[in-house]
Amino acid sequence: MVIKLVKLLLASVIAISAQTACGQNVFREGMIWKTETGNLSRRHMELAYILDGDTLIGKTHALKLYCIKDGNTARRELRAIIRAEPDKVYFLSGSKPKKWILLYDFSLKSGDGCHVGTIPPAGSMESTPKTTYVRCKRLINSGDSGEHTVMIMEEPFEGNDCTGRWIKGIGGIQGILVNNGFCLDGRNTTLRQVTCGDSTLYKTTKL
Repeated sequence: MVIKLVKLLLASVIAISAQTACGQNVFREGMIWKTETGNLSRRHMELAYILDGDTLIGKTHALKLYCIKDGNTARRELRAIIRAEPDKVYFLSGSKPKKWILLYDFSLKSGDGCHVGTIPPAGSMESTPKTTYVRCKRLINSGDSGEHTVMIMEEPFEGNDCTGRWIKGIGGIQGILVNNGFCLDGRNTTLRQVTCGDSTLYKTTKL
């Protein structure tokens, strides 16, 4: 009886420690998104986006989002400052960031919509990132995404075929930065894997 109690306590401590290490929010310190990207005019490239290092914006605690190309950690680029809540993710970006802009809202139900911002390309001088209205068309469970819920997202003002997918708690199926613009031509990106420490949070089954 005592041995069982000790084992139960140890298991609880380990679970709490793991939860503390990765945090309570959907995006947390140490998360890495691995993406493969490319198109007809250039070779395929491996991109990794990592939340590494905290910062203080006013009195708000936030994280730094870096991009690493083809594994070259010596030349990583700061892409945005991220603030995460249990179901929502906000960012600051641009040459003169003025306000937090919504990146993802994973609390959306079927029929709900919101305006999300686009993180500008590296080196962009845009002072205010562009925003787009997106709506959750439906929620599904997909074997390709393991136990995750897939949010079918649409841009209703761009036509019936402008749909994309968000993986709840993870980000866009084409990568963390692809939260809208589902009808853009020439984009060929795929989210391959998401990890946090030793844990694999998402891994595509398609090669």
